[in-house]
Amino acid sequence: MEEAYPGLLQRAKVQPDSAVEAALAKVKHGRLVSTAIEDRGGRLVYVIRVEGRGGRTRELLVDAETGRVLSNRKLPRNQE
Repeated sequence: MEEAYPGLLQRAKVQPDSAVEAALAKVKHGRLVSTAIEDRGGRLVYVIRVEGRGGRTRELLVDAETGRVLSNRKLPRNQE
């Protein structure tokens, strides 16, 4: 788990494994590529990249306080 800066994981109410599980539930046959935790606009989020069917990478944001998936978007090929 990559932290944007030290101490973010300590602030999270949702454990990284739970955030990954929530993200993988949104991408059928997904394979975890990377995980990070960041502060985006005052909201602590897990940034989870998952390779989906067909090899396309998706980036999902999971709220580190509630565990809710906030966004799920396909990355452009040049950002995969």
